Amino acid sequence: MYCLLSLILYAIPFSIEWSSLPSGGIIAVECAGDVNSDGTEDVYAASNSYGIGCLDGISGDVLWWKSGIPKPYSTECFRTVGDIDLDGVADLAVGTGVEYAIIAISGATGDILWISKQNEIPLFIQKANGPEPGDVFVLASKVHPYDWCEFFALDGQSGYLAWSTSLISTLSFLMCVTENDVSGNGWSEMGYVIDRSTVMNGAACVRDGHTGVNIGGAGAWFYPSMDITDTPIPCLAVSNWGNDPVMWVEDIITGITVWSSNDPSLSFQVLKFIPNITGAATPYPEILSRQGVNIRLIRGDDGYFQDTYTFPASIKSVESYLDGSLWRAAVTTSTSLHCPLLTFESPSIEPSVQLPGSGGTDMCFLNSDLYPTPLIAISMGG
Repeated sequence: MYCLLSLILYAIPFSIEWSSLPSGGIIAVECAGDVNSDGTEDVYAASNSYGIGCLDGISGDVLWWKSGIPKPYSTECFRTVGDIDLDGVADLAVGTGVEYAIIAISGATGDILWISKQNEIPLFIQKANGPEPGDVFVLASKVHPYDWCEFFALDGQSGYLAWSTSLISTLSFLMCVTENDVSGNGWSEMGYVIDRSTVMNGAACVRDGHTGVNIGGAGAWFYPSMDITDTPIPCLAVSNWGNDPVMWVEDIITGITVWSSNDPSLSFQVLKFIPNITGAATPYPEILSRQGVNIRLIRGDDGYFQDTYTFPASIKSVESYLDGSLWRAAVTTSTSLHCPLLTFESPSIEPSVQLPGSGGTDMCFLNSDLYPTPLIAISMGG
């Protein structure tokens, strides 16, 4: 059984606003924006069986539900991708392993806008936004036989292939992110890592989200992870295992290393740039690194770090948010939710709450005019 739970983040102890159990149960969630214009963002939800829906952020009531849409292959294949049909509501892209396809869905009605058939399972979906309304590319990855992986972009309005690139990789869990306009053409970019194990070294790469042109990147060793930012300058953060340096930040355009470290404790499965919590004295944004049950905050300009957050169970998702003048992280594990203050020294994982069932599988924030901090929507199994 899977259900969807919404809590207020600022309330201590946490306040459950509503819970919902639509037909088939919930395995993935995404913020939908304010679909019904009531001042609170709503939530897209994917069923464990066939079906995609939109739930009201205040009450959990179903705004629309389409039972015939295949479920996403994973939480990484369920993404809000912007207003591709220009009706004022953000739309969805779903990568399904049931029919090997990427499906664009209207956020306002749940109607299918287009279907792009694929010859392999889409593993990750993200988006690239352009300078004009409706300028959206759906970015995705898939793995072919014999370890060939493909990263590609679909035109958001038509679903037609815009560009693609194929590379060899021995791993199928290929991470891709897209957040910032590094090239300066008005489009956000795609960042991804590949691991080629004993074949050759891996790599972290950045490509223009609109053209697919390689902008920059760095070589890596085993199990690399990465993220990109364009503030104050376009930078790439990379972590890997088995070689020096273990972690570094690099100027994407020039390739100049901002800092690097050989400390083996800085090998992390996920890297994520977050807003600069230390202020103007350190112009680069901080990096939130996580692996297993651990999270570490790392200063972006010099690699400074202190203590590690250790959680009671495997971490499923992490987001940062502003609570008054203080930055917190919202962390879901397989058993609990935590909203600790972001700090380098003596971090605490409190406040926290035990989740009902077997815990969270996915999480998203919902901003609301009714509350000073976001709501958090959590899909839970068990």
